[in-house]
Amino acid sequence: MDNTSLRNKSISLNFSAIDVGNSRIKVKSGKKSIALEYEQNWERQVKSFLIQFTDDVLLIGYSSVNHQKLKSLLPVLKKINAIVVDMMNMAEKQVQLEYQHIKGIGIDRVLGMLGALSFIKPPFITVDCGTAITINAVDKQGKCLGGTIMAGIGTQLHSLSQRASALNIVELKHTKKTVGKDTKSAMSSGIITGTTGAIKEIIRKIEKEEYASKQVPIIITGGEAVYVFRELKKQRSKTFQKKDLVLDGILWLMKNYNF
Repeated sequence: MDNTSLRNKSISLNFSAIDVGNSRIKVKSGKKSIALEYEQNWERQVKSFLIQFTDDVLLIGYSSVNHQKLKSLLPVLKKINAIVVDMMNMAEKQVQLEYQHIKGIGIDRVLGMLGALSFIKPPFITVDCGTAITINAVDKQGKCLGGTIMAGIGTQLHSLSQRASALNIVELKHTKKTVGKDTKSAMSSGIITGTTGAIKEIIRKIEKEEYASKQVPIIITGGEAVYVFRELKKQRSKTFQKKDLVLDGILWLMKNYNF
């Protein structure tokens, strides 16, 4: 990529972001976004979504935790009139978030924290509810303090159904009472209440250990955030739900980079 500033030319730039996750791929450009399961022809659907923005110079930033799906995606992106950027190097060059001291931290966790920085000042804690639930703490100076990783809600459900032959996969729903009167409500209550309780306890301990027991803003994101946001919001006024925090982090980085 030529680092001569594209912004100085008489052209329009269109920024798009792609998050290649374990279970889904998410794409966002402007106010439009899509989220797709990895089903037949998902690559074609991504191409069809992006092609509508190619009248301008299209800058596509991507991050991936799924190397197999990324391998399928990259040839599709090459067919589009676009500049494609791996966000790993760009994230390492930014100075708003200090994270390099955290060994093995995934780019999705980094971009989620950068997405939070795009709309709120630190300190804060991010909670990303996807295939895995990652909880990440950032201090007042913008330094990542570390975090936790646990199985996501959908991962728990699939694992339970695979290991227990009498328990089929059900559609999880919030239950009015903790005690379920049938298998479906019992599984919903157990997984949702258990996960929410675990997140609350992890946040409580992080705040005790890292923030002198002071409550800090919580930003929740991910496809399964809806299951826990409502319960956390009841106890904490500074709890925010952002649909696509990783994509927001990608777009924020790209818009603040000197292309």
